[in-house]
Amino acid sequence: MLMRINRTLVTTLLTTAVLCSACAKVSSSPDDGEDFSTPGSIVKGGGGFNGDNQSAPAGSSFATPLGVTVFTPGGKKCNGCEVRWSLSPIAFSNGIIATTTDVTGTVLFTITGLSPRGSYQVRATIGNGQYVSFTLTAI
Repeated sequence: MLMRINRTLVTTLLTTAVLCSACAKVSSSPDDGEDFSTPGSIVKGGGGFNGDNQSAPAGSSFATPLGVTVFTPGGKKCNGCEVRWSLSPIAFSNGIIATTTDVTGTVLFTITGLSPRGSYQVRATIGNGQYVSFTLTAI
């Protein structure tokens, strides 16, 4: 069930950590009607992290998570939007990985264990097909 929540209630729910980002449409005001769960655009960087152009020894963890922020078509941060992560030239061991943005429109994604040595592209894609790519190198 989808519901509209006014700003005062959102503040209360976020304060008490009860808001379910995956199941609510949230409006910034009672009558603006924008759906905060519909993706419009994606950019690198989220939560202070970008994570692009990193190197790490093959098989180990990268120091910085990959970060993206998703915006609605109206330019507001997208809450509960799916971001699908893929890897090339090989695939993640469990295929494409789906994550969901938080109330700030952000997803952080940690990569570990890339092997063999070489350059890898990680793509973060949103529902409308827009994506950003990150380059990681296993040395």
